[in-house]
Parts: sequence; C-alpha cells; structure tokens
Amino acid sequence: MTDWPNLGSFNAFDWIVVVIIVLSALLSLWRGFVREAISLAGWVVAFIVANLLAVTVADQIGDLIANRTGRYIVAWSLLFVLTLVASSLSAKLFASLIKASGLGVLDRLLGTVFGVLRGALIVMALVFVVREIVPKSEQSLLADSELMPHIDVLLSWSMRIFDEFRDVEIKGLNA
Repeated sequence: MTDWPNLGSFNAFDWIVVVIIVLSALLSLWRGFVREAISLAGWVVAFIVANLLAVTVADQIGDLIANRTGRYIVAWSLLFVLTLVASSLSAKLFASLIKASGLGVLDRLLGTVFGVLRGALIVMALVFVVREIVPKSEQSLLADSELMPHIDVLLSWSMRIFDEFRDVEIKGLNA
C-alpha cells in the first residue's frame, strides 16, 4: 500500500470518492445502524417478495387490468413498494426502541461505520463498472487518482473473497 494521499493533489475522481463516502457516512449517522440494516434487508426482501408473489397478485387483479404484462408490472411494483413501506415502518419502530433503550449513540456510531463501508462498496462498484465500460485510453481520471492505489487494494481483496466464496459454493453443489 502507498503512503497516505496528498489532499492537494486530488483530482475530480478523488473528490467524487470522498463525497460518496462522506454522504453515505452522514446519512447512516443520521439514520443509525438499525434503520440502515433493516432498510437494506427491506430492499432484498421486497425484491424476493415481488418476484415470488407477482404472478399470483397479477392473476387476482385480472379484472382491473386487461393487459397481462401490465398486470404483472403493476403487481410486482405494488408488492415491492408495499414491502418497502412495511420495512421502513419496522425500521422506524426498532430505531425508536433503540433510542429509548439509551443505545442511540452506539446505534449512530455503528451506523456511521456501516455508511463508510457502504460508500466504499459503491465506489468499488463504480470503479469496476468504469473499468469495464470506458476504454483504457480514456481512464486517465482513474490513473491519475491519488486514491486509486487504495481502492485497488480493496478491489483485489474483495475479488479474492468473492472467488473463495464462489469456489466453496461450487464445491458444495458438486458434493
């Protein structure tokens, strides 16, 4: 790993990275870990619920919407949004319980850590996509970035973890 980056030599990409991580951390500080974790889980659950039940709900609203594709889209969207609303309400309830228990400061501290990690994950995904889509000759912003050596370390580490996880899953399927 290289020395700590010099803020004076940050380019536009470096500042975008800083803004993404700081905004994510501040949002999580404001919301707290419990709300952030339940919110994240809510998105996953909403996607699963919508996929599992959309056909059934679409069949139930057949009298309201004649077009089969339209029915499916409305059913999927309705299930997704309703699940997110339920998730949001439960997140607020749990957050108020945490606050009432006196653990609000810990919740916000853990939320900030969660936000920094989420911001770093967003940055890694952004770098991965840019490297895949943008021609190498046009990636000078990444090449000149002070933070790229650190991001590359995180990307390399996460890819190793992903590969190990994938290998374990494949071995489990072959057993």
